[in-house]
Amino acid sequence: MLKIKELIAVKAYTNDQLTEIYGNETRTMIVRLFRIYSELSLAQLSELMNMNKTTIQYHLKILREKDIIYQSRESSEDSRGSIPTKYFQLKYEKLDFRKDYSTISKINDPQERLIAYSNYFQLLLAGVKDIKNQILFVEEAIERNLALIDENKDKNLTADSMEMLEDEILEVTPGYSTFSTNKKSFSLIREQIPETFRKFEQIQQENEDDTTEGYEIIAISIPLIRIIESRLKNKKGNLGKK
Repeated sequence: MLKIKELIAVKAYTNDQLTEIYGNETRTMIVRLFRIYSELSLAQLSELMNMNKTTIQYHLKILREKDIIYQSRESSEDSRGSIPTKYFQLKYEKLDFRKDYSTISKINDPQERLIAYSNYFQLLLAGVKDIKNQILFVEEAIERNLALIDENKDKNLTADSMEMLEDEILEVTPGYSTFSTNKKSFSLIREQIPETFRKFEQIQQENEDDTTEGYEIIAISIPLIRIIESRLKNKKGNLGKK
């Protein structure tokens, strides 16, 4: 496991590596599990993902070839001569989209710069689609929670049964917060997001023994004024058709 002082020096994923992760739902899930559990074997991944070993082995092979994971150790054979178990870990930890984006403007050749922008946005689109899938899961979980509450509204709940219901509800309840800001502040804040996530990683290293559950922290920078203008434009267009 990487130590805190080593974490700052860890290389970020390349665009090619990010495409391999976010371009496939199974590999995205595998990488997330490695972030939670640090080290996993094929058998452990199969159990966690409820997926056959052959399929997972195929994706592990791709992740190894792309230098995203590596074999961290191999257990010794037991007295019955069973095959040693191979364990894997992530080789890189950081996901920094902003870093690649800020370097594109430094490409001198216009055609190469245009291609670089295209590659970046294709990669970003894959990442946004991944986030969309997670949000859909959260939406389903919240709807399930509301259904559970409705089912129990008219029941005489005991303290114990209420506690059990709370545990079931809170297990999938996300945190949510948002704020709006002006363009100058937005640009400054956006520059700080990667550094904030690096601090999150340090906190995770300090609590690396707690691997009972996994949670995802997502930060999305959205140009709000453009969204408002777009929606107002669409609204005017719809009114004109009536």
